[in-house]
Amino acid sequence: MVLNLKEAKGFNRYIGLMFKGSDSEPLLFRLNKFERTIHSFFCPPFEAKWLDANKKIIRTEKIKPFRLYIRAPVEAVWLIETPY
Repeated sequence: MVLNLKEAKGFNRYIGLMFKGSDSEPLLFRLNKFERTIHSFFCPPFEAKWLDANKKIIRTEKIKPFRLYIRAPVEAVWLIETPY
């Protein structure tokens, strides 16, 4: 499977999939040591894939809207959010 990913930069890092529909393009986030959690307020249902430094998928989770606290694996460096 090949995904066309748009890296979330600047203010888009904080918005992500919020207020977007299920037809939005997947987003790629580079995580830093302070970004260990995400939420799904005002987001469509999406699949989160956390990747390590070698870009190997270490965890996949289907995320429902309006979840407050979703913790990333400790070794995660990248996050892909794909609406479904």
